[in-house]
Amino acid sequence: MNLGRDVKQIQNLFKEIQDENSQSQSQYQQGNNRSTQKPRRQKYSDREIERQQQIPQENYQDQNFQALNEQLKNRIAVLENNQSKSNETNEILYKKLMEQEQQLQETKNQLKRVHGEKSWKVNQLDDLNYRFHDASNSHNDFLKNARNHSESLQKELMQKEKEIRQLKSDLNEANRQLSIVTVTQEKNMDQVINSDKRLQQLENENRKLREELQDSKQQNDTLTLNKKAEGTFLVEVEHLRADIKRLVAMLRSTSEFKEFADLADDAGQIRYLKDVKALSYIDYGAPCKCKINRPCVDQEIVDERCLWVPEEAWKFAHNFRLQYDGELTENLIERLLFEFSKIWSRREQLTINRVKAACAHEVSSLKRQLKNNSTYDEHQAKATITRLKKQLKDAYKENREIYAQRNARNPPGVQWVAETVKMTSKANRDVKKCGEKSRLLREKLHDIHALKFQDNSEKTLFMEGATWVARSLMKDSDKLQSQWKNISMKFPGGDNNVQEMDQLIYNYNQKVSGYKANCQKEMLLAQSQLAKINRGGSSLGIIGDNF
Repeated sequence: MNLGRDVKQIQNLFKEIQDENSQSQSQYQQGNNRSTQKPRRQKYSDREIERQQQIPQENYQDQNFQALNEQLKNRIAVLENNQSKSNETNEILYKKLMEQEQQLQETKNQLKRVHGEKSWKVNQLDDLNYRFHDASNSHNDFLKNARNHSESLQKELMQKEKEIRQLKSDLNEANRQLSIVTVTQEKNMDQVINSDKRLQQLENENRKLREELQDSKQQNDTLTLNKKAEGTFLVEVEHLRADIKRLVAMLRSTSEFKEFADLADDAGQIRYLKDVKALSYIDYGAPCKCKINRPCVDQEIVDERCLWVPEEAWKFAHNFRLQYDGELTENLIERLLFEFSKIWSRREQLTINRVKAACAHEVSSLKRQLKNNSTYDEHQAKATITRLKKQLKDAYKENREIYAQRNARNPPGVQWVAETVKMTSKANRDVKKCGEKSRLLREKLHDIHALKFQDNSEKTLFMEGATWVARSLMKDSDKLQSQWKNISMKFPGGDNNVQEMDQLIYNYNQKVSGYKANCQKEMLLAQSQLAKINRGGSSLGIIGDNF
């Protein structure tokens, strides 16, 4: 009877193993199906929608890249979850297999004892041994299959990682294309200045609010300490002493306290895990960037930031322990927080490195674009030169036609007077245009002089453009003066009208000379301003496409 009951137990064990095998295979298939599914695109929160409404129309493509970043992060989280589930399933199967092997061993011992007592059951025991061998072989095959399946999952994860790297490269390429599209307008600069002022005001308000929050926290801590019991107060004092001691050691040993302070500000308040059996470079009295090898110490040297956790998480964990009657010890809670802190630090470091690389790439792209692209002043000057050349060509053509028909249309004196009046009016218009250009140049020089202490080093190119415009104006004035001299030499003496025209020509020459002197003064002033800027080493930038 005992032997029959043992055989039934073994058969039930075989059935349970087969059921667990089928369940594990179905779980693997479901995990694979979930890993292959594309993550749904998350909806934007209210804060992101408000921020998208404030983004200019030119930077609209940045929203698509942010959404792509969110999809990539969700996909990575799904892959990590699948891997953790597969590892947990393998551990459970391995534990069950060990339990079954232990039960098989106990059954073998029981069969040996039965064989010593009753020899007539030898054949049945042999049969059972044969079944036991078959069961062990089936267990070994199942374990091999599970290992093979785990390897296949690892290969799939590697493939997914390759896809993630490819998507990251595509994202970087899209960011590079996005960085090419830049618009520098005067209104945007005004908005940036206003935004900086507003940001400064908000920072001041934020600093005041933080000070008020710190005062309120101190008051709250004082009230809380007064209400707590004596034992809890002693525990809090012990933790505070450990925190202060650790902070002093960190300040004395590391030069990267700024980043750690930023981490503390982001977390609000942090706690040091004093009961975790882990050492950092501060425990050895070495700086943070120093790398030491201690073969005699069989312990991992961790980053100092991993030993600090947010105070809110620390309080929640200990309250959880007290709520469940101390089933979790303090060492286990601190070990859990320590592992979480390692994961958070690794994630934040990767995020910081990625942001720094993207910023450096964008800065280099903008610098390269500013060096290669021509300014709006050059384009406008080329268009103006082309238009003036065309007008000058048309004027020469018209003058030639009029000169060819001068005898048929008008007497020589009237023709000369009309031509002189026409050229005088045209010269006056040119003088007005040149005066307007000179006024614009003065305004631009005044703006550059006002902005010479700002961080825009490439506005010196505008000074060079201003000097080039001044030289071109001087050349045009020299040509006009030479033309008037040639015209004045063509008039014969003795005619009153011609004498009046000579007087007008003389007055015009005086005006041209005065204009030439003013242009020279403007050019000298621009050159002096450029020399001052170069000597002072101030940073002036290109005005951009506003001119």
